Amino acid sequence: MLAEKLDYIMKLTNTKNSDLAKALDFDPSYVSRMRSGKRGIPSHHPFVEPASFFFARRITEDYQKRSLSSTILEGREWPEDINAARIIIGAWFNDDGPSYKDTVTRFLDRISSVKSLDPTSRYPDPAPGEKAPDWAADAITAEVKLFFGKEGRRNAVLDMLTAIVADGSPVTLFMHTDENMDWLNESKFYSSRWSSLLARHLANGGRIVNIHTVNRAFGEMLASIERWMPLYLTGRVESWYCPNLRDGILRRTLFICPEKSIAVVSNTIAEETSAVMNIQVRDPDGIKALVQEFTAFQKLCRPLIRVRQLKTLSAAPSELRSFAHRFDLGDELPKNIQLYVDEEKGAAVIHTEKPYLLLQTNEPHMTRVFLDYWLLYHK
Repeated sequence: MLAEKLDYIMKLTNTKNSDLAKALDFDPSYVSRMRSGKRGIPSHHPFVEPASFFFARRITEDYQKRSLSSTILEGREWPEDINAARIIIGAWFNDDGPSYKDTVTRFLDRISSVKSLDPTSRYPDPAPGEKAPDWAADAITAEVKLFFGKEGRRNAVLDMLTAIVADGSPVTLFMHTDENMDWLNESKFYSSRWSSLLARHLANGGRIVNIHTVNRAFGEMLASIERWMPLYLTGRVESWYCPNLRDGILRRTLFICPEKSIAVVSNTIAEETSAVMNIQVRDPDGIKALVQEFTAFQKLCRPLIRVRQLKTLSAAPSELRSFAHRFDLGDELPKNIQLYVDEEKGAAVIHTEKPYLLLQTNEPHMTRVFLDYWLLYHK
């Protein structure tokens, strides 16, 4: 079982749950559950490849090599080459699923059985008399509108936000985009209108659940946080980020308001947005499916920024005093700001005048930005 293998190799290499979790960008509790057998190999996050490489680099002592040689290689010599060791460990982990040997053998068998290059000889039509399913049985006619390009995106989203705030009801807005943001940033009028409508939505008692993209350029990411900051301070914005690496090629936008049965969705390839098709959906079944998609994505995410109001400055958490770096009042920061940064614990910003506010994040990219700021300007 994977749990037994993982526990064995972690003990052999003196690896703590937190060590492996940090190296693979996992939660330590998840590693613990894998080690105890309560969780298997995750489907949503790469594990075997990075874990194999992690352990291959930690196999340095003779006793470790002898133990693995006996356990995995049936006494054959453990390789000195790290890549060879990585492949062996990966195949060993994958024995809980289809093995490399079985998979490759089946693949080669299929090639060897080819008698003709005519694909219809291998994949004939169903036998006569077989009942064909009613392909259209589950199809519905839905209300959608198509908007094209960046101007179309602006119009689709503006139409959606206007509908959301029209009657002043407190509704929830789910938001995520990792697409190029030129459609929002290049028009000052539209950017102001966008912010105004979101502010009105929150003033109506509404709520926003926003999954941010943190692998943008640091300047772009901080500009986004700065734009959202007045909205965060209302306490009605949930801010999330996904720690899993994404390739940045196929990108997605999901803006959804379930109560109003309206959404805007789109996909783009890399930075190309000039001819993108933006789909405005107003069908309840379509909205339900999109909410399920957003919720499934959110389950893979972690909180990005937590904002809370303090009754007094003394109500600030005492653990902030253990952070490695601290800006006191009168340093390079504005006089009413304190900044705490710790590479392991994250960053915290305190607004030291009424209303007393505390903003915290432990997202690694943002923490690194604040730490770099401290190192550059404090000394």
